[in-house]
Amino acid sequence: MASFYRRKRGLIFKFIVGIPALWFLIVIFTTYQGKLSNSDSDTEKRQEREVIHREKDIVPPPDNHIHFGDGDKLRHDRKIHEEEKQNLANKIQLDMHENRQQREDTGRESAKKDDTLRYKRKQSLPERPYVDPNAPGEGGKAVVIDKDKLSPEEKKKFDDGWQKNAFNQYASDMISLHRSLPDVRDPECKDLKYKDNLPDTSVVVCFHNEAWSVLLRTVHSIIDRSPPHLLKEIILVDDFSDMGK
Repeated sequence: MASFYRRKRGLIFKFIVGIPALWFLIVIFTTYQGKLSNSDSDTEKRQEREVIHREKDIVPPPDNHIHFGDGDKLRHDRKIHEEEKQNLANKIQLDMHENRQQREDTGRESAKKDDTLRYKRKQSLPERPYVDPNAPGEGGKAVVIDKDKLSPEEKKKFDDGWQKNAFNQYASDMISLHRSLPDVRDPECKDLKYKDNLPDTSVVVCFHNEAWSVLLRTVHSIIDRSPPHLLKEIILVDDFSDMGK
């Protein structure tokens, strides 16, 4: 009889201990399953967002966002655009030809005579046209414009420049094509070792719907700051511009 009661007490003790342990295991298992489910859900949502972003990144051709009044105006604008590009190319060729003619003899002869590495503190750069030091943007100074003092016509140019280029084209048009900037290089970077008879180089400039003053200033900056015997040509690549001047 005593043995029966001892077995009964053992079963009761196991039951009391086993039920909480089983409950604890069920809670842990349920929590772990919930985390796995949430992780899978988050992964699916993240993948969906990435797909949506990729779809947004697919930009339709530019023509979908261009609105012209009629076909004649479009043809007229394109004709003007082509004429301006041709005029720009002619001007660049003329400037480079004059530059090269003035310094071709001295530049190329000195390059052929010396094939050694040496220090040069000052490169023989082309002489730039004189620019008033107080001119807009000269020396990297900011161009300050009081829009309230502009005439209605000038205000329209000011607003159109912002709308077409997302920057102040009106101020850019005021800055000289030969404007100077301060030399902010470290003094040690100004003393360079290089060969005198380096091969000449072609410079490629790609642009799309660029403001003409910015493009012209880029071209003149290359010409003004390059030794003539090292600059072979400047190639302008119009990347499907569809905006007139």
